[in-house]
Amino acid sequence: SLRGALAAGLITDLVIDERTARAMVDGREAA
Repeated sequence: SLRGALAAGLITDLVIDERTARAMVDGREAA
């Protein structure tokens, strides 16, 4: 359904943002 697709997209965006934030933190610690 359209709602399901939108919900999945929002969840995916949140997961990607969280992973990106973690990668940035790890990069700062490694630098």
